[in-house]
Amino acid sequence: MMEVLTDNFRLDYCRLWQALIKADMKRVQKYSRQLGAGDLYPLFACMLTARSWESVNRGIDRSPVSTKEDVEIRTNAAAYLPQITKLLNNVPRQMLLLLKTNDLLRGVESALQTRASASSFLNMSRCCIRAVSTYQRSRTNSPYRKAQISLSQALSLWQINLYELFLRLKGSWLGNWVIAFLSWMHHSS
Repeated sequence: MMEVLTDNFRLDYCRLWQALIKADMKRVQKYSRQLGAGDLYPLFACMLTARSWESVNRGIDRSPVSTKEDVEIRTNAAAYLPQITKLLNNVPRQMLLLLKTNDLLRGVESALQTRASASSFLNMSRCCIRAVSTYQRSRTNSPYRKAQISLSQALSLWQINLYELFLRLKGSWLGNWVIAFLSWMHHSS
């Protein structure tokens, strides 16, 4: 299974991921439609992220994946089978390969019990930021604009790294200790 991604498809996919990260629903709708989802863009966003529509709307980086949400998604998948089938028939073949790849990565994360770390989501975010920035820099001759794009890229990557650090601390004994200490401080004052 191999598919070469066209530049337009690749950029639309990257922009869609950036919109999903920022919970920019207008852009989620726009890029989902450009990728063939049509009116099924909410379902498409949920399939891409393996998150509920509520989590997508709130921002997939705002709350970690919960067991309750996983159960909700699995329970509702059967109810949406006709819409899922329609969606899969409408998207380009390139998207089918990406959906399968995303599925495989989530399966590996589940098997390794690393899904809560959101590593594939974070890596996807980094790749999308770099791809869009590289494209934007290639479209301008202005050194000032190129510097702006590079600075924006660096800031976005720094935010992702900070979020990843937060997730790691949250799941560590040190993070649990700090949370417990802060909670104790809050209740004792």
